[in-house]
Amino acid sequence: MSLFIGVNAEFPRTERDQREEIYNRLREKKWVKIKNIGRDSTSLWFARYKDDVNFDTALLAAEKEFKDCSQPFTVPRLVIHAGYQKPKIIV
Repeated sequence: MSLFIGVNAEFPRTERDQREEIYNRLREKKWVKIKNIGRDSTSLWFARYKDDVNFDTALLAAEKEFKDCSQPFTVPRLVIHAGYQKPKIIV
């Protein structure tokens, strides 16, 4: 069963062009940005990990990818969720 990782990310002290660069890097790593979810959550992402990846490995990989993609601009603030179902967006 595939594992889905959801990340709510903040990129403190970054300019708009820097955030766009971070977003592009994340997209290159197959992260999907969830759009139009509301005022308090402006940067919510998810990715699907292969069936053979366990929770701990996926959580560490997600953290590393967000930190790597944010360099040299900032150190991101992250809330990471994991589950076996694709995130369901209700707006």
